[in-house]
Amino acid sequence: AVRVTGVSLNKTALELFVGESAELTATVTPADADNRSASWRTDNDSVAAVTQGTVTAAAPGTTRITVITTDGGFEAVCTVTVKALPTELTGIELTGPASTRNVEGMPLNLDGLTVTAVYSDGSRAAVTDYTLSSYDPNTIGTQTITVTYRDKTATFTVTVAAKTLTGISVSKKPAKLSYVQGEALQPDGLEVMGRDDNGTSAPGRRPGRSAP
Repeated sequence: AVRVTGVSLNKTALELFVGESAELTATVTPADADNRSASWRTDNDSVAAVTQGTVTAAAPGTTRITVITTDGGFEAVCTVTVKALPTELTGIELTGPASTRNVEGMPLNLDGLTVTAVYSDGSRAAVTDYTLSSYDPNTIGTQTITVTYRDKTATFTVTVAAKTLTGISVSKKPAKLSYVQGEALQPDGLEVMGRDDNGTSAPGRRPGRSAP
């Protein structure tokens, strides 16, 4: 039989706010041990509880989470510090987005946008569950976007630029392709597609005809 010789945790220290959870992963050695099962315990479940490696913060304080192997009783420990939630949200700050130029017809580009919540105790934390005011991709010009997190707001400005033609292609050849010298061009059936810088394509103007 292959006996267990030890166990380790992916973290030896962990900080959580009340209500948060985190996962601890135990590694039993050797990897081919016959019995790699283990149990978990917390020194103070009023501070943090643990269930199969999932640590849930309950109240401010410090406790130790221990994993114990069934074979051999080897142990590994992670010290968990639980902090109280910041008492009051005082505002939000924006970083980005990386580009404030958008092309007509394209969705709002939020690459690089970071929203940071600022609390009364001086702590700060990036948040993702914010909302944005409406954005109209078909309105050319400047638009102000409002970011809302809880009851706090901040704004940034974007510019929607008119799409421009970047190229054309023949999507359908005209019905008549053979001519004798002096015969006038007959464009019936010819279809041309225009490509814009927002990635869209649309039928172009046919020779000798007005645009649809």
